[in-house]
Amino acid sequence: MEELVFSAADVEEAIAAGLESLGLPREQVEIEILDEGSHGILGIGGRPARVRLTPIAPPSPIETA
Repeated sequence: MEELVFSAADVEEAIAAGLESLGLPREQVEIEILDEGSHGILGIGGRPARVRLTPIAPPSPIETA
């Protein structure tokens, strides 16, 4: 399964960017927060939030005989 990492100013923005890029709703991806980010002191030394999004495979149809 393809895993993609997205970053933004905060976690919610990173998730939103990832979902938009993948074109999937939140229910169809597994979200792992890699780094919650930091604003730093007076904006110095800050770092972006990073999340990993992994699409969840749709369930396979059950074949009937």
